[in-house]
Amino acid sequence: MSHTIKRLQNRHSIHWVFDENYRLFFRLFSEEALSSDYLELLDESGYVMVEFRVCERFRYTVDVEITRPLALLKQLPDLVLNFRLYFDAQALEVTGFQGVQKIQPRIDYAPEKGHYLDDKLQVNLLLHELLHLCLKQHYRAHQINTLLATG
Repeated sequence: MSHTIKRLQNRHSIHWVFDENYRLFFRLFSEEALSSDYLELLDESGYVMVEFRVCERFRYTVDVEITRPLALLKQLPDLVLNFRLYFDAQALEVTGFQGVQKIQPRIDYAPEKGHYLDDKLQVNLLLHELLHLCLKQHYRAHQINTLLATG
């Protein structure tokens, strides 16, 4: 992950990560795919590598939960991230990680045990790495057509 952090430092803004995550997401999925409640990324053998569930839709945003099953590593729980797509700003921001819904931006004081000064940056970089890996591995998009009522 150190290469990503160096790249980010060259950009001087967490907003670069938001913009880049938005761009990567829409390289994997079309905007029309978000009309489905469930999206998947499949490897070449058809195995589900990443699952996306649309939680809420609004006029300018969509809230999504992403799960990366870690079935091979039984000691680890599945990776679960929540994010919000902002269509008007063309940004994607992680809003939750492993059940924690209030991720603080950078803080200047000693954080609680288990947290870091820049949790928000770190979880957004984690999503960036995951989306980048999905593109690199040529995972293909698959949508499951069920409709969620528009909020």
